[in-house]
Amino acid sequence: MSTLQVTTYQAPKTDAQGNAVKDAKGNPVMQDVKADKQTLPMGPVASQEAIKMLGTNGGGFFNANSAHPYENPTPFANFMQMLAMLIVPAALCVVFGRMVGDRRQGYAVLAAMTIAFAAA
Repeated sequence: MSTLQVTTYQAPKTDAQGNAVKDAKGNPVMQDVKADKQTLPMGPVASQEAIKMLGTNGGGFFNANSAHPYENPTPFANFMQMLAMLIVPAALCVVFGRMVGDRRQGYAVLAAMTIAFAAA
């Protein structure tokens, strides 16, 4: 964990239920908030990302299911991640066809998976 010194920032004022207090024009009322320090979580994100993508074993290092900016910082990275999530199962179908000695079976499984994915 890394700490960063922060002096003040603007935050909306909230009522007892946690809703933002608004002025007569409907804008949220802002107040100065002083924070002594900010803690930024850091760690072995890259080594855990591939494990998270291949299995269904949790939300990753930051526990945010790729919504954290350190795990998925740009739209291009998001696209590449979605592409990898589709390519790995497709490649396994092709490998299955090669392993049983009949590539048409692998392509048939891939076609069935594609139809089910499109229907969903």
